[in-house]
Amino acid sequence: TDYSDVPFAVRLKKNGDIKFFYGTLASGLNLDEIIGLSEGDHWNFEKFSESTDDLSGKSYLYSYPDYPKGLKISTYGLLSGIVNEPYIDAPITFEATDENNLTNRKTLLITTDGLIIDYNVNAGPEEIIEYGESITLDMTLFNTYADDLTSCSMTLTSTDPYITITDDYENIGTLTGLSETDFLNAFAIDISGDIPDDHPISLTCTVESSTNTWSRNFTINGRAPIIEIESIAIDDGGDNLLDPGETADIYITYINNGGAKAEDISIDFSTSDPNITINSTPTNPAISLLEPDSTET
Repeated sequence: TDYSDVPFAVRLKKNGDIKFFYGTLASGLNLDEIIGLSEGDHWNFEKFSESTDDLSGKSYLYSYPDYPKGLKISTYGLLSGIVNEPYIDAPITFEATDENNLTNRKTLLITTDGLIIDYNVNAGPEEIIEYGESITLDMTLFNTYADDLTSCSMTLTSTDPYITITDDYENIGTLTGLSETDFLNAFAIDISGDIPDDHPISLTCTVESSTNTWSRNFTINGRAPIIEIESIAIDDGGDNLLDPGETADIYITYINNGGAKAEDISIDFSTSDPNITINSTPTNPAISLLEPDSTET
């Protein structure tokens, strides 16, 4: 069967997700192959459909498994690593195949023990850590020990030049055994107005008790606008070229290629060319608001 005219696309996302897109397909088209996602071993696969009627205008999303980050497996099958994220009964499935192609699988549950440190960022209604704003962190501590942890305190540190930690300390006291405790707005951070877009901010949260110390390193991303010229158009009422002696309007379209909105944008035009005179410029702020991935002329 010729599938050259089948409207189809696949997107591989940075987080490991795979998304399939199908456009409008001809009704009743019989397929010689099963459409789906295979592990490449001619055995394990997930079937989408055997009929185009079920695929037309649909999409399929396969999410990357939430395996504990920091683990790696060697060519000899040894699993090792350091897990900094909190996990409770996270399933990891192992598969072994011998030379006779006999296969067996087993799923193990991974739980990080000790004191589990988790966080949530409060960054306003857009949930984006933007340049020039102030954010807070909610912290959650889960004591997996049966015994209480006493005389506890929590601190936040960072060496990132684009932030200022304005509240870095939380006095905890006692963490009851086998319990979870939330600390709302435990830490406060000011984001620099000069932070680059998609800048990773490395943070370390340390909890100390009377008997032990626990730390967790984590990263949050700061966003900023990136204002660029997308296109320039000349309107002279004729050939759209600047000819000697004529006056023309110039339309410049700007695009925000960054991850945060830009507000009250001022635009200044100037030239050092003695053959050109700028008669008028936009009144500033020329653009009141430019959202990410949006344009303004």
